[in-house]
Amino acid sequence: EDDTVNFQVPEGAEIDDSSLFVDETLQVDSLIVSNEDVRGASSGNLWEQQIEGFNMGQNVVIGGILQEDGIEYQGMEVIEFYLGEGADDLTIVNTGTAVHLL
Repeated sequence: EDDTVNFQVPEGAEIDDSSLFVDETLQVDSLIVSNEDVRGASSGNLWEQQIEGFNMGQNVVIGGILQEDGIEYQGMEVIEFYLGEGADDLTIVNTGTAVHLL
């Protein structure tokens, strides 16, 4: 089975290929998690490649496939959390080498 999908660029459209030449070693990948609008207490868990809780979706099925809860990520150098006014609880289960700002 061939999974190739061919895309055709509309006539007159310009293609921005500048990201094809990015030197990843010179970049800082960031993930910003904002839960600032929540007035009550919230809780969540931080894993090496996943953040769950904080009232994000759970047990979501897309196309018949059960998705991981919350946010999955890879290769982030910086992760920032902006929490709400309530007594929030963030459990750090495990982490990678990213810098985590709370």
